[in-house]
Amino acid sequence: MEPALREGDLIRIGIDYYAFFPLQRNDIVIIDFNVDNSLRVKRLVGLPGDNVQITPAGDIAVNGVVALTHPVGQPFTSDSFPLFKYPSPATSRVVPLHKVFVISDNAEAGFDSLDYGFVDEGFVIGKVVGTNPPAVSN
Repeated sequence: MEPALREGDLIRIGIDYYAFFPLQRNDIVIIDFNVDNSLRVKRLVGLPGDNVQITPAGDIAVNGVVALTHPVGQPFTSDSFPLFKYPSPATSRVVPLHKVFVISDNAEAGFDSLDYGFVDEGFVIGKVVGTNPPAVSN
């Protein structure tokens, strides 16, 4: 999730945050897929009904607004991601009801909705509500 979160940062998680507040675009969320006892930290970019598209320039746009610019020389392509492997030129998808679209801030190292598709809203268990840098030992 760099640069928003750096390796070793301590994060504060609002586990019940979404019991009181709606999911919002650009939130950094905690996802539990209930498969391997690990949590994932991702940026929420698409809500139900949003149109997610890989643009001709290789960026990711949500409802026509660029949400993630590709790393230099590494544009996103519809051939690179299973979610977008449909007949051309269909490189956009509408986020289904009760699903969200999440991405990693570090596109080169991340594993996100471009790889595994839309995520059930129920798998979003919390929001990152703060960070602290790692403790420095002398």
